Amino acid sequence: MTRLTFKLITFGCRLNQAESRMIGESLVSQFPNLRTVGNQDTADIVIINSCSVTQKADKEVRQTIRRIKRENPNCFLVICGCWGEKALKLSNQKLYFLIDLLIGNKDKLRIPLILKQNFSCLKKTSAPNLYKDKYAISGKALIKIQEGCNNFCTYCIVPFLRGRPVSRSANQIIKEINRKVKEGINEVILTGVEISNYQPNLVKLIRKILKQTKIEKISFGSININAFDEEFISLYKDQKTKYRLTNHFHIPLQSGCNNVLERMGRKYGTENFFGKLQILTKIIPNFSFSTDIIVGFPGETTKEFKVTISTLKKIKNLLGDRFKKIHVFRYSARKGTVAAAKEGTKGWEKVSEKLKTIRSKRIRELLNS
Repeated sequence: MTRLTFKLITFGCRLNQAESRMIGESLVSQFPNLRTVGNQDTADIVIINSCSVTQKADKEVRQTIRRIKRENPNCFLVICGCWGEKALKLSNQKLYFLIDLLIGNKDKLRIPLILKQNFSCLKKTSAPNLYKDKYAISGKALIKIQEGCNNFCTYCIVPFLRGRPVSRSANQIIKEINRKVKEGINEVILTGVEISNYQPNLVKLIRKILKQTKIEKISFGSININAFDEEFISLYKDQKTKYRLTNHFHIPLQSGCNNVLERMGRKYGTENFFGKLQILTKIIPNFSFSTDIIVGFPGETTKEFKVTISTLKKIKNLLGDRFKKIHVFRYSARKGTVAAAKEGTKGWEKVSEKLKTIRSKRIRELLNS
C-alpha cells in the first residue's frame, strides 16, 4: 500500500482552527494510508487554511506559499480559506503557478473527497481518529457551530469571503461533542464567525449541550457583547449548570469611543458595553475578560483615541487583574469595504502608520501600567 503524508498549516481565527481539525480528522479516519507530519517536516500534501482579515495576514500567507514550495517543491499544495476565497475571484494572482489546488470556504470541508480524486492511492475506508491538534493535546476541542455574518462592519471583509450566516444543526453539534468526550476531551470551545447569530437560538443550543452531553466545560470563541441578554445571563444563575460554563470571555470592543464605533458600524456603545461587563462581574464567579482594539481607524483623532484609553482604564478599574489581555490591531484597509472606500474623505481621514504604531504601543502598555 502506498503511504502518503500530509500537514495542515492554519492561519487566523478559531473558526479556521476548528475547520482544520475537522479536515485533519476526516483525512486520517477515511484514509489509513495517509498520516500527518509536523510543521518542520516535508510532506506529500500540504494544506494551508488561509486568512485575509488584514494586509499582514495576506502577506504571511503569500510568504508561506513561497517558503513551502521552496523547501518542499514536490509537494501537492492545497490553499483554502479566506485568502483562497479571495484568490479565486482575482485574475492576476501571481502565485497561481505554485498552487496545485485552490479551494474557497464553501468547499474546504470537501478536501478529503477532492484529494481522493487527485490521488488514486487513497482508498476510502474507516479507521480510528488519530489526528490531534494543539487543542486536543490539552484536552480541548474547537467546535464549529456556524459561519458567515450579516453585520457588515465597515472595516471587515469577512462577510464577503464567508458569506451570510449558516448554522450547523444542534444534533450535528451534540453528536460531535459526544464523540469528543469519548476521545477524552473535557472542554469544548464553541466557535464561528459570529456565534451570537447562531440559529435558531444560541442559549437553547447551550442548554441542549448541557443536557445531552457529559462535557465538563463549555467555553466560547470571540463573542459579541450583544449576546449577553437576560436569557444568556440566566444560564449562570442555574446552580446545576453554571460551573460547566466558562468564566472567561473574549468580547471585542474594537474602539472605546462612540464616534469611532459608529463609523465602524458596530451596533453598541461604550456605555452599553461597560454596563454588560458590570452585570457579568456580579453574576459570574471569577469573571475574566479579554478584548480586541483597532487603532488608526479612518478619521480617528487624538481626542477620540484618548477617549478609547479612558474607556479601557475604566474597564481595568472595574476588573483589575481579571482584565487579561488586549489584542491590538492597526487598521488595515480591505478593498470592497465601506471604510476602504471612504478613507481619505472628510471625517474619514487616513491615519499614518507611524501614529498607528504609537497608539498600538500605548494600548499594549495600558494593562501593565
